Amino acid sequence: MEENDLGNYQLKLNGSIDNTDDYSLTGLERIQKQQLFVHLLANSEQSLLVCGPEGIGKSRIVKNLQKQQAQTWVFFSIVGQFQLDLHKVLDKINEETAQSPKQSRLKKVVLFEDAGRLPAGLIDQILESGLPTADIRLVFFLSHDDLYVKSFTDKRIDDCYLIEIPPLTENQCGDFVRGLSAKPWIRLSGNEINERFIASIYQQSNGVPGEIIAKLPTVAGHKRVDTSLWLLLLALVILIAIALGLQWYSQKHNGLNFSFPSRLSLPAFLLPSSPPEGKDGHQ
Repeated sequence: MEENDLGNYQLKLNGSIDNTDDYSLTGLERIQKQQLFVHLLANSEQSLLVCGPEGIGKSRIVKNLQKQQAQTWVFFSIVGQFQLDLHKVLDKINEETAQSPKQSRLKKVVLFEDAGRLPAGLIDQILESGLPTADIRLVFFLSHDDLYVKSFTDKRIDDCYLIEIPPLTENQCGDFVRGLSAKPWIRLSGNEINERFIASIYQQSNGVPGEIIAKLPTVAGHKRVDTSLWLLLLALVILIAIALGLQWYSQKHNGLNFSFPSRLSLPAFLLPSSPPEGKDGHQ
């Protein structure tokens, strides 16, 4: 498994990375990672491991490539599942590659999303099955924890090229938030974005773009509503209804008269609070 050193690495491609509408690529190192990804897909048959925590931008890189390389490559995904086996994987690849005759001359890129959920040893079987080929590339997406586990169960991953997607720095986090604030679906004024706000968001998110978005205070159309109290009240009402129903059924079955209680005993936190009494003892 190769660790790439991109300290002074810059790759010039046909057409630059369009970063004007994708702030998840903020930062030179992250852009260079995408450029390296493109370079390896185009020039090497070596399978790739794209590693990083959830929300780091692994799928965003692929979406960018799908836009930029639509005339060169065909991308399709296989989501990692424990019940997959080699035959199902190969059938899926054959099915996808045969679907569009017009794309038969294009290179195929098979994306194994959530590859950590693949059964132990399956990555080895895939890599020993004759894949990848000159026309088919393989990319496995893994978290760091999954990569650690697979290093014991699938020894062939050491033959893959590792690309780690780095988190944003605090300064890049600020650029990311400012870029998002211009989006119509984000409600965040420029006055709210200061050093203290950025530092707080960065500390909570660890520089992971997906986490940064989740930590933004208000998002139009995506406002997060805390429904825990309503669920608690609903559960309480259901329990009371069940208790009353059982009591009614039991007393009816035994020939007893049943009347609903005139007042239910509610938990203290649901009872209305009374104003404090005055010094003379009257309210």
